[in-house]
Amino acid sequence: MPLGFLGLVAFENDWDIFPYASYGLLALQHRGGERQIICGDFKGSLKCMNLNEYESDKNEIKMSFIAATMNGTSGSIEEVQLDGEKIIAISEYERDTLRDLLSEIIKLKDEKVTKLKKLIDEYSEHEVPSFMAITNRNEVIVWRSPNGITPLSIGNYGFDMVLFSSETSAIDVLDCDFRKHLIPGEVAYASPKIFKIFKGKNSKEKGSICLFELLYTARHDSIIDGVPVYDFRKELGKELALNFSHDVDIVVGVPETAYPYAIGFSQAIRKPFELSFIPTAGRMRSMLKASGIERLIAVHLKMNPVKSAMEGKRIALIDDSMVTGSTIKTVSQILRNRVGVEEIHLLIASPKIVSSCPYRIFPLEERNLIASNLEDTNITRYLDVDSLTWLSNESVKKVADKYGISFCDRCFNKNSEVL
Repeated sequence: MPLGFLGLVAFENDWDIFPYASYGLLALQHRGGERQIICGDFKGSLKCMNLNEYESDKNEIKMSFIAATMNGTSGSIEEVQLDGEKIIAISEYERDTLRDLLSEIIKLKDEKVTKLKKLIDEYSEHEVPSFMAITNRNEVIVWRSPNGITPLSIGNYGFDMVLFSSETSAIDVLDCDFRKHLIPGEVAYASPKIFKIFKGKNSKEKGSICLFELLYTARHDSIIDGVPVYDFRKELGKELALNFSHDVDIVVGVPETAYPYAIGFSQAIRKPFELSFIPTAGRMRSMLKASGIERLIAVHLKMNPVKSAMEGKRIALIDDSMVTGSTIKTVSQILRNRVGVEEIHLLIASPKIVSSCPYRIFPLEERNLIASNLEDTNITRYLDVDSLTWLSNESVKKVADKYGISFCDRCFNKNSEVL
């Protein structure tokens, strides 16, 4: 799962910035809620800790911080110290080139921004993941990788503070003014005295965003590189309807990440959309759970059925994606045995996931991918559904072209080139 980046630099020393870290990470917890890490200068010591460890001394954080919400397998934290100077970076994934770059950044003294740009130009020739870094001088450096796999946005509170976030939803939640999306290869440098954005040598106006960002990861209310996520997902739901020929009574979406697709689909086939499942706990990503029992518990916690809405009905069941099939298998059993639906017509609002992620952003192993190992006939039988419909790669490209998006779809298409 792509981790959620958050960073902030205040231009005055009298701001209490802990709440911005706390609530900002809460707005990004859907990107991986198992770990919430915050890095900053605490009583003269630059370090990273779990967010909940700061609760008792939350007024310690001054001027700047970087933070991330992640799962156990996502993200990387690098730390470099030299001659009394220190820098810490949170990145998408581990790379030696990033550590080398940080080692060079820590040596910069005078004319730091000019020299930083030269360094970025040099390292643009290598694979360096997107990252946020903080120094013991309250400097924050934000880099969006030239491949543009994951998004980064900037907001500000007038001339008082600047905010960096993976998604615009965190900027909105913190009542911050959105300013721009960092383009691939672009870098932002912020300190209590300077704020500067510049393009690296290989920067480009449009990169290849991870398709999972638009299909699954981002919140419905976010805008990714200028694309309203909710609208994009509704359009894909309408595309699903073009290849559906069965008669149903209602349309339902599971889990809540599938709602926009289900709404678009229901509008296209002119059948009512019904609220079918109610979550018990906070938002959980069952596809990312390591063990079968964890996934099973996560499914039950986030999906308890509204029996009166579905009993005796022929339903179109929309899910945003299908990895192992374990979630849908559990859902179909609930619908058959506890609810008593008449028919289940399953529609997946993404293409088949057939390959692992070359950037290790998603921990997908090909041997566990249901679409890579079974034919549709066997998948339908295994899931105990009456029909199965996938969104095609062509349909996704059609909608993406409408919004002017380029994307990385390597996990959906083995023939796609690695960026």
